[in-house]
Amino acid sequence: MRHRLVLTVLAATLALGGAVSAQSPSASPGASPAPSASPSPSPAATPFPYPLVPRPSAVDPGPRFEPTGAPDATVTRHGVRLEAWLSAPTVAPGEWVQVAVRSTNLGDDTAWQHSGECRTSGTFVRGDSRDTIPNGVPQTGNAAVLKRRLTRSVGYEWFPFWRGRDELEGSVVALAECGVLPGPLPLRPGAVRTEHFAWYAGHGLTWESDLWQPPYPGTVTVAVEWPFLARGARPILPDGRQPRTDTLRLTLPLAVTGAGPGTPSLPELVDRALADPRWAAWVDGDPTRDDWGYLDAIIWPGPDYPPDIVTLGDLRRYGHPDGVLDIELDRAGDRGFVLLDPWTGEVLDVVLPAWASPAG
Repeated sequence: MRHRLVLTVLAATLALGGAVSAQSPSASPGASPAPSASPSPSPAATPFPYPLVPRPSAVDPGPRFEPTGAPDATVTRHGVRLEAWLSAPTVAPGEWVQVAVRSTNLGDDTAWQHSGECRTSGTFVRGDSRDTIPNGVPQTGNAAVLKRRLTRSVGYEWFPFWRGRDELEGSVVALAECGVLPGPLPLRPGAVRTEHFAWYAGHGLTWESDLWQPPYPGTVTVAVEWPFLARGARPILPDGRQPRTDTLRLTLPLAVTGAGPGTPSLPELVDRALADPRWAAWVDGDPTRDDWGYLDAIIWPGPDYPPDIVTLGDLRRYGHPDGVLDIELDRAGDRGFVLLDPWTGEVLDVVLPAWASPAG
């Protein structure tokens, strides 16, 4: 679905990881045929009432950052020196920050790195902003499990490899179409490799959204990782399995300024859903969680979100042109839904199978 929010997370059969579901929710046996009464619609022309920043494509990242002077962080292991520089120690909402990474082979033989897609560099740069995101209130039992699994991936930002100002967004598609599997990537004796990464201080509300919100302020930990494989002869990797690496890793603090998005975080929204006794009973119905089969949190943004979802009815009847947050949980083969206004946390509706009782 092209309109899903980047916060979409999925725990398929409640296992760690899994792919994002690409299908609309379908009617579950015994589900209520229609949602209950909804709040009064808001005018579709109402301006978005929360702080916004421009789309990344509308902001000039500036010239490519070339590092000078001592690095902001460095680590040396296996005869490889890894160094990193930030273009600035702070970044404001709606601005770019760049990271330069330099790898130097100090040894007399080749150092091998596990590559990325299409045999590009395997160097990763990611930001951990979990400490900046409001985590809401502690939950217990099934509620704690649901909250943890819905929000565990929130707070990681990937810094895309810098390919020039006009290629930042297109590079992901280009790599996906290559089809060459990762493998050993050499760094010859005495060789120096400098790579460039960039990150935009903003969060898109949908995959192709014109609405971008500021990030939460605070200190983001920027981590640089270089997956070392071996030295000397080209290593032979295990067939069809992830090779064992001894990753060189360094971190840099990046201060994000501003007042934040002014809307509840995903952990806070999950808390709002769990505060509804109907949804709390559905989540708490099986203490062992043996009959949980599917867990998902999706934004259906308006005014173009799907009007033809049988189980949920016409979502536009809720009158929220900026979207609806849909949290779904399968129990014993039936699916329950809770719908929220993602910008206020208001619970709009709870849709449960007909057999579900207040006690779950």
